[in-house]
Amino acid sequence: MKMKRRNRIMRRNGIVIVSVLLFLCFMVTACGALDGEESAQNEGMTDPADTVWQDRNEENNMAEKTEEAEEAEPQTPSGEEVLAMRETVLEGMSQEEVERLTENIKVADSQMENAYLYENLFDKLSDPDSLYWQYFDQEGDIQIGWWYNGDIRDMEIIMKNEGLTEEEVREKYEPGIVYNRFDADNFIELIEDMQASVENELLRSDLQQLIDLTYMAAATHEMEYANQIYKILHDMDYYLLRYGLEDVGKYVEDAGLLAEYYGVLKVYGATPFSLPAEGQPDDSPQNSRCDRTGNFGKQGIVRDSIEKVNEYMIPEQSFDITLDDWGDVTFASCRPPALDEQAEEVDGFEDASFYLLKGNQILYRFPYRYENNSSKSYGGLYTDVGAVSFRDINNDQKKDIIIITYYVSGVGPTGMVPRPGIRIFIAGDHEFYLDENIMTDIEQNILKKDMTIGNICNYL
Repeated sequence: MKMKRRNRIMRRNGIVIVSVLLFLCFMVTACGALDGEESAQNEGMTDPADTVWQDRNEENNMAEKTEEAEEAEPQTPSGEEVLAMRETVLEGMSQEEVERLTENIKVADSQMENAYLYENLFDKLSDPDSLYWQYFDQEGDIQIGWWYNGDIRDMEIIMKNEGLTEEEVREKYEPGIVYNRFDADNFIELIEDMQASVENELLRSDLQQLIDLTYMAAATHEMEYANQIYKILHDMDYYLLRYGLEDVGKYVEDAGLLAEYYGVLKVYGATPFSLPAEGQPDDSPQNSRCDRTGNFGKQGIVRDSIEKVNEYMIPEQSFDITLDDWGDVTFASCRPPALDEQAEEVDGFEDASFYLLKGNQILYRFPYRYENNSSKSYGGLYTDVGAVSFRDINNDQKKDIIIITYYVSGVGPTGMVPRPGIRIFIAGDHEFYLDENIMTDIEQNILKKDMTIGNICNYL
């Protein structure tokens, strides 16, 4: 995935126009009721024939269930609460800045709302290989389907309707090409540009959520990230910068969608969205998207959630750093789990693993040095991470990463003497790749006892 930062944000009278933000039209999935939404009225129904004591027990049970339902369902703010919160979060901004933010959020929400109402995008975005993800991945001419009866349709629909094979569809119908002016990176630039004018920390955090979720949607092709973008835009538009029921409701016949409140904004106390155990970039430099099986590879330590990364993180070898293409992130070095927690495939030889984190999201897992992340082929058990250094090795103005790890073989008189292994990660375009040639050259020309970051850099 290419996400180079480009200044292509179009401005007119100081307002960034995002109506041409085509990819947003295809980013939203189903906008049904929130997970776990249940009517408390259907629970705890009492039997008129029950005794007084039973009635009281049922009343208590119903009260408890009602409290649980209230905790599970966000409380929709009133018009007065929206107005008060708006005044608070916009304090310190100029009128022009407020109008610009309001207009752009309104247009982005409108685009995604229309996509929800008139496009069947739930199944499209549920497929990580759908052509519609190109709206995130690249700008310019992109193919999103095939021309069929005057419209662009999915390959599968044409095959079913016409009884054709995939090859026959390709031969008979023209590719459906559209122009995508803004990809995910451009939208991130837009939000960052507006975020700079916001002084309220909670509103800045909500805009940062949009930035992070857009990045994660593009990086992982997970539908849930795109859906969450829609929810934030919806609440920010109708329950913060405007009050949908009053400002928009009088212009529509059905205000049902306006009344929908997702409760996802931090300004109202919501917890930032997190997709547990999702997405792990493939080891191949050609594919920077994540493994969407819900695992980080068979042996990734974060099979469960980001909590596992935090559990196994090595504090002294983890750093907050600014990296090209990634921004301000945390580089996390993680030890392997205990032997009894490791997958069978590694046979107790699971190696260290390395990640880029942003907030409570895992952005990237660095490629494994050895197959299945097992150090068995290296002939030793992992002991620790000795050093991490960020240097521009190939003079491309991007920070590369040098890592020294240590292993013991347990065999012979020096079997318990740690010996070093190295990793050289070269920065690519929103990815890193292991440079086997450089690593082999270093290992052949620097003695193991002399393997230090300083000596490696001097040799290179």
